[in-house]
Amino acid sequence: MLDVEWIRTRCLDWEKGYGAVFLEKNNEVGQYVDVPTLDWLPTEAWSLEDTCGRIIPLVYERLIRDLRQGAEIAGKRRRKHMLQAISQFQRMHSALLRLVNVGVAKK
Repeated sequence: MLDVEWIRTRCLDWEKGYGAVFLEKNNEVGQYVDVPTLDWLPTEAWSLEDTCGRIIPLVYERLIRDLRQGAEIAGKRRRKHMLQAISQFQRMHSALLRLVNVGVAKK
């Protein structure tokens, strides 16, 4: 099903299952070229505070979401521990957001 020319041309090594690297730039996605280039450099630099302010919520939201999904299919004993972990991660997430928001200037 996946052995089609369109997919093969977007692979670095079809036999090993290595896909090509893609970049999004100027609202377009394209395959990264084989020659040295600086296209991978971001057009905007973030401060440490901005970086933390963007990454911390993503990490904890993803962790909490994944734990919730796992808790839905887990057994009763494991579900209890997972729900406790979710609660702890939610508290840590809130605390870290408060900490990060103190150092981030509102735009």
